Amino acid sequence: MRSKSLTILLAFFLLGCSSEANRIKHYLTEAEIDYKPYQVLVIIPYGGCSSCLQTAFDFMARMENDGSILFVMSNVNDPRRMRLRLQDLVSNENLIIDSSRKHINQGLNTMYPYIVYKDGEMGFDVRIADPYNEAEWVELESRMD
Repeated sequence: MRSKSLTILLAFFLLGCSSEANRIKHYLTEAEIDYKPYQVLVIIPYGGCSSCLQTAFDFMARMENDGSILFVMSNVNDPRRMRLRLQDLVSNENLIIDSSRKHINQGLNTMYPYIVYKDGEMGFDVRIADPYNEAEWVELESRMD
């Protein structure tokens, strides 16, 4: 009985992870974001956790010249205000400011940034960088070295 419960729990966990990756794929397709040339996507929902947002901005400033990372600012109500806040970073080709709200339409998290590693041709390894998970940023930076 215990192993059956564990199997069911594991199945729900795996389905949840795959579902998040599918929602991200649908969001990128619906928002017409070309992610294929990049190895890693960092999706930052604007208006979410303020310390997470600051951590993501700091990371973006350190990695601005890394052409293997695509930064997507999602859920942006005022793109002009966002450009002013990001100043020098907005001219980078690897930054997209998405004001389409399609992030929300796909049921994606609006509080914490996503770090999405491409896994093969069509797969994603999705991580959520909440305030208690600083290790995700450290791991990402070490992978980019």
